[in-house]
Amino acid sequence: MRGPWYLLAALGLLAGLGCLSTLPEQVPTTWKSWRWPQEDLVAVEAAILRLPSTDPFANRGLWREVDELVLPLEKRLSLEANGFRTGIISGNVPADLQRLLTDKNACITSRRVAVRPGRSYFLAVAQQDRDLNVQVVEQGEAISQEFEQARCGLSLRLESDEETTRISCEPCVRHGRPLRLLRPTEDRSDWDLQSSRPEKCYPSLAWDLKITSAEYGVVGCLVEREHSLGYHSLVEAVPGATFQHLIVFRRVPRLMESSTALTRTAPRSSGNEPPPLAQQSVTPPRLPLTRGQSP
Repeated sequence: MRGPWYLLAALGLLAGLGCLSTLPEQVPTTWKSWRWPQEDLVAVEAAILRLPSTDPFANRGLWREVDELVLPLEKRLSLEANGFRTGIISGNVPADLQRLLTDKNACITSRRVAVRPGRSYFLAVAQQDRDLNVQVVEQGEAISQEFEQARCGLSLRLESDEETTRISCEPCVRHGRPLRLLRPTEDRSDWDLQSSRPEKCYPSLAWDLKITSAEYGVVGCLVEREHSLGYHSLVEAVPGATFQHLIVFRRVPRLMESSTALTRTAPRSSGNEPPPLAQQSVTPPRLPLTRGQSP
């Protein structure tokens, strides 16, 4: 009498397996097949130099090598009024800058920043929050703005083609206590409760640096403008000393291009591409194989 029952149980199990075999087709595509689209990522290498505020090279010598005319006159005047200096170095890296980039005491960090086009990355050189009273000049008018528990930085957006990378820099201030915000996940399949701080950005002060593999983007400040946004973004005061920071950007090939080169060719020689910021004229640049940023 047990035979029919075993037969029915076996038929039921086979039917269940048949249903299970079709289950993945019923799962939303974004859940089962979404992968981080590495071919969309754009990366730059950013080195941050920390020098005394009175350092003659940081205040004068470096800027003799920097082409600040890559920006329109109106934009340069606007940035100068707000304490920023920026431009591009073409060709060989100046000897003094190369020395600083390889000096562990001067080059406090060198990180690789990778973001998707249209997304932004907040780059701050000072890691401590403080109360600020900033004087911002927009459209020729100076306005004093106060922030509590604030941290100044640059909101970076990256775009790249086969030859150049465009770095869009927008001054931004994060301040106050974190807020809990409901935002969509990366694959847009769900919602996530994230912690974020209020931001005050200045799109009228934003500028673009378009660099090739043989060029370097440089961002600095005017240390004499003590109440400016550039000063608060790049100058750090500690007991008994004041330091200024320089940001040096270098182009990194698109991630898909680098991965393809690894699978198709042997390790590259240095060629015409400049070496990494942290190892000038020592080894060829490392190829980015992961997303996000690395120390």
